Amino acid sequence: MTTTNQGTPVLAACDIRKSYGKGTARFDGLAGVSLSLHAGESIAIVGKSGSCKSTLMLLLALLDQPDDGTLNRELGHLQFTTDDARTKQRHLYPGH
Repeated sequence: MTTTNQGTPVLAACDIRKSYGKGTARFDGLAGVSLSLHAGESIAIVGKSGSCKSTLMLLLALLDQPDDGTLNRELGHLQFTTDDARTKQRHLYPGH
């Protein structure tokens, strides 16, 4: 990641967790992912097939709900409550 601006991040994720299945069939896809992205930065999310890259992108875009963790965008903390709440928040932050 290349840093061009060290102000408030436009996107920050802290300890994002997402698992699938239950019991012995449980798969921890994301186990405590944290990142911050500042204005002007570019990132690449890379990994082998099945490493939950798409899952992370869906969570960052508020199209899915994590099991745990926090997500903040430039204008404040985002809540992962219901589908309707996430839809409203996506509309508050177009282009992010």
